[in-house]
Amino acid sequence: MTTDSNNPRSFGNILGLAQLAAILLQFAGLLWMGGRWSAEMSAVGERVTELRQIVGELAKSQAQGAIIDASQGARLETLAKRLDEIVARLDRFDLDRRDERTP
Repeated sequence: MTTDSNNPRSFGNILGLAQLAAILLQFAGLLWMGGRWSAEMSAVGERVTELRQIVGELAKSQAQGAIIDASQGARLETLAKRLDEIVARLDRFDLDRRDERTP
């Protein structure tokens, strides 16, 4: 057996080893990228959880504001009706007392 570098058999061995090394490096790269992706997805998951809590709090405060607005609207309508009644009474009072006024 000779150790001639021009031997096709040794060139094939070198080529096979180079392919094996390339495959191992690609696999290691995939594992590394998978680890980074997993860490990024974990961070995104935490942010989504935090945003979900914030949105829940905003929805609660908006609902409370709508309830308050509705109750204030009802109070304003009641006050408007009362004012209309008072104005109507004053108008009737003025009409009733028109004859009593001295010119």
